[in-house]
Amino acid sequence: MAQALISGLRASGHAGDLITVVEPDAEKRAYLEKSFDVITQSEAKSIEADLCVLAVKPQIMQSVVTHCRTAEGVSFLSIAAGITVDAISSWLPEKRTVIRAMPNTPSLVGKGMTGLWADTHALKTEKEIAEYVMLAVGKVLWVETETELDMVTAVSGSGPAYVFQLAELMANAGVQLGLTPVQAKELANQTLVGAAEMLARSTQTATTLRQNVTSKGGTTEAALNFFTENGIADLYNGALKAAYDRAGELAKQLASSTSSKD
Repeated sequence: MAQALISGLRASGHAGDLITVVEPDAEKRAYLEKSFDVITQSEAKSIEADLCVLAVKPQIMQSVVTHCRTAEGVSFLSIAAGITVDAISSWLPEKRTVIRAMPNTPSLVGKGMTGLWADTHALKTEKEIAEYVMLAVGKVLWVETETELDMVTAVSGSGPAYVFQLAELMANAGVQLGLTPVQAKELANQTLVGAAEMLARSTQTATTLRQNVTSKGGTTEAALNFFTENGIADLYNGALKAAYDRAGELAKQLASSTSSKD
């Protein structure tokens, strides 16, 4: 995700000499310098920037931020799942603004969806800079409470997997009808790509777009009626609730494991 952000910023015209990447691995530092023409350093010390992005695994977050030394006025943006703003703030050597982001994997191709949250102490300029960074890989949505980030996780964070599974199921069903696996995969994948593009370009809702392609008594209506009769709405409601509940459980587990190391 860090590389996606760097790539997105550079592609949007952000100067490479205004991006400093902290990477302990020498080989990876060399790759980043060569690929994106950015500044790199091996340690998170003496950082002077408007924003410091914490793009590390949750398990090592405490170790990273504890040793982070930044100039006055630097704010932080965390893209680590499950670690609260209060936790990160408590680990930082100095008081700093911390903003949380919940991006998803389509960010890797510039089509991401990111949920953002900042507490009331965050300045408008700090929020604007965080938003600017995440806009480099897609769209953003600010939420009112930190708890809502778990809802974002259930819908868009985990959402790409739901779409990938739908592609699998459509292709498999096509094979059952008699298509070859290659034919079924191409039909399913391109249908999802095209439908997604229609959603992105249209000013109409998904409901209206669905209604527009559903002729009364036709094939589409037959399929949609089958979905309804077999409780597809309940399945989606239950699935997203399960993802939301699990996000909360993982956050508590992570908080427990990190607090035990203090």
